[in-house]
Amino acid sequence: MATTYETGHVKNMNNLENLIKICTEFGSTYNPAKTAIQIANLNQLLTDAKTEINNVNQKLINYNTTIHSRQLKFENLRKIATRIIYALELTDATPMTIENAKSLKKKIFGVRIGKVTPPPPPAEGSTEPEKKTNSTAQTSFGQLVDHFSKMIILLQSEPTYNPNENDLKIAALSSYLDELTLANTESLAAEAVLRTARLRRNELFYTNPNCLYSCAMDIKKYIRSLYGVSSTEFGHVSGISFSKKH
Repeated sequence: MATTYETGHVKNMNNLENLIKICTEFGSTYNPAKTAIQIANLNQLLTDAKTEINNVNQKLINYNTTIHSRQLKFENLRKIATRIIYALELTDATPMTIENAKSLKKKIFGVRIGKVTPPPPPAEGSTEPEKKTNSTAQTSFGQLVDHFSKMIILLQSEPTYNPNENDLKIAALSSYLDELTLANTESLAAEAVLRTARLRRNELFYTNPNCLYSCAMDIKKYIRSLYGVSSTEFGHVSGISFSKKH
């Protein structure tokens, strides 16, 4: 599902396509000196815009899929941590070892891992990187990996920890840790790829020389100078809106 801050870019793209159709209908009368707003170049700009929109959409789908997969991987962590404590209490581990394990369990339970949403884009027209407003959630998953890793190290140092349950054995826990680490790494990578795709789109739409927004404004200026501000021709294009913030 497209997010509200994605749909504004699509609207700008669709409005450019509408603007090009109107300019094409003017025929040879539409003959601007500025090459960027000549029909052939506008058609190329529209093609590039569609490519960037599709690229962002693909990266967004991959991001959402990866985030969901990570969420599923981490769902069982707290249950596993609790079972580890119960198993450790049935060993000859010292009270200090058990308390240290319980402390790590509390840290695992204390980390908030709410649903992570796609990172919002930067303000249109800005060349600054997107702010990681979901960085707290992203960091939380990294903290969980760190706490669980320390718990496994603690278990490895306890010679009497050898439960019969296969999923609580050191090898199984280490394998699960690897899965969590990979899931988090893939999620961070997917976010970085999505950010890059959005930045490229925003450059084409809003910040590059002869970007989509600038060309749309120049088209309107040209038609106004060509036909006059009160003309029917200018009236056809003046109401086609383009925005830089969504």
